[in-house]
Amino acid sequence: MKKLILLFVLIFLVGTISAWDFDNIKDYDEETKTIEIRNSVLGLEWFQLDTVATIKLNTPLIYNVPRGNDRLVAEFIINNLGEYDNPFNKLEFYNVKDNMNQFGRSYTYKYKTISRYETITDYKETCEEVYNDKNKTYENICIQVPTGTHQEPVYIWVEFVDKLPKEEITIGIFTDVYANDYVEWIPTFYGVEIEEWAAWTEGLNVGLIGAWSFKDV
Repeated sequence: MKKLILLFVLIFLVGTISAWDFDNIKDYDEETKTIEIRNSVLGLEWFQLDTVATIKLNTPLIYNVPRGNDRLVAEFIINNLGEYDNPFNKLEFYNVKDNMNQFGRSYTYKYKTISRYETITDYKETCEEVYNDKNKTYENICIQVPTGTHQEPVYIWVEFVDKLPKEEITIGIFTDVYANDYVEWIPTFYGVEIEEWAAWTEGLNVGLIGAWSFKDV
């Protein structure tokens, strides 16, 4: 009888309480770096409801970032299955080089969107055997021949305000990066703390194509 009463109470709760009144829980796929967040009545593992969102980390668990202002330090894809105001509850920073002491730093969430489309020329390689009078041999000469064009999107980052659409969207965390940074960031999304992610480190030579020594010049 008690179990029957409890079942009726839970059914009543499901029918009358909004999604944000449930204690969300998570599952983590270490291989894909994906978090699944689900509703759960009173946080009970055995009474789970619908999936709220899946969040996949795009950047490495240790992300090397060039120092400077407003740098992208993390990127993730959210497949948001409902319309929620301000799902990004909290973001904490910890200094790995200073005994994991917590500190504050301003940051911004931005989302990736298409600003325009760019015309790109398509090519194919065409090869022909050509006789070389000097070497008295045939050589295979290849050239790139234009075959047409296609459109490619050009993306920009726009500051996120307070509401996620009910769709898949790419989100970035932007903040200032200083010399010798080694920062672990722990977010709370949809009321769930995600400690499985991740850190960024400052790298002065990130994106450097080449380097030369002038000692012997």
